[in-house]
Amino acid sequence: MNFLASLGSHRARRAATLAVVAVLLVAAPLPAQPRRDGAANGGLSVVERAEWSLTRPSPLVTVNVRMVMGYLVLVPATTLFLLYLFRPRPYVMAWVVSWLASSGMAFSLSLGNQDVAVGVPADTLTQMAAGRTSVLAWSVTALVFGFAHRASAQWFRAPFVMPRWTWWVAGGAMVWLGLSTWSAHPGAAFAPAFVLLSLWQAKGAIVYIQKARLHRFSGALFTGVGLLAIVLGNGSAAALAAATGGITPVATGLAYLNVAWVGLMVLGMHLLVFEDVIADLRSANV
Repeated sequence: MNFLASLGSHRARRAATLAVVAVLLVAAPLPAQPRRDGAANGGLSVVERAEWSLTRPSPLVTVNVRMVMGYLVLVPATTLFLLYLFRPRPYVMAWVVSWLASSGMAFSLSLGNQDVAVGVPADTLTQMAAGRTSVLAWSVTALVFGFAHRASAQWFRAPFVMPRWTWWVAGGAMVWLGLSTWSAHPGAAFAPAFVLLSLWQAKGAIVYIQKARLHRFSGALFTGVGLLAIVLGNGSAAALAAATGGITPVATGLAYLNVAWVGLMVLGMHLLVFEDVIADLRSANV
């Protein structure tokens, strides 16, 4: 009885397998049918007349890379804020502010790119930002982004001190950005903001690497190396753009390479918080 039941189930499985193979053999050539088979059928292929939705061409979706990056960098801002609740230190909050500012930079550059005509380069100064307000928004958020990285490196395992020169530089930069944005070429606002951003990032990267050697923290090393790589990449892209008179695809590719370095920085920041906690626990138990 068991033998007959097993034989029946075996035959059923074999019959089902043969049926599936037959369907696949019949259906496989259908997507390869020619798209046009004469005016008598309205110029439609066999598949299109059959209204098979799965074999129709997929609709084109336009992805704004800068907009996507603006949303993505909100993820480390959120996770670092949660770590700040666990480890309330000034350098952690500076990281949160830096990624929020980075999101603002990406959003300000993404404005206006949706209406770029086909064949018109989208990576030009007039197409990257929609109006002077976006130029001002990018410049201000760039300054906040650079200063936050500079401050976080200085505040790591050090007293929370805000130097007096900070207020003078911040005030002078805001006045200059406001005047240059509304009365001059947008490049007059982009260039100073970019220079200050790069200088503050470079200084922060050097301090992180120094503290990595001092405390033997891998997180500080990852953060410093990632930040320094971003400075070098942005500097190379800016130099290439200045030499060619515009933002070329190579310069854009160098800028997009920052995604990898941002990932390294995010990893280093999260690792550094845990290394800082472990170091405090070890010193407390000594």
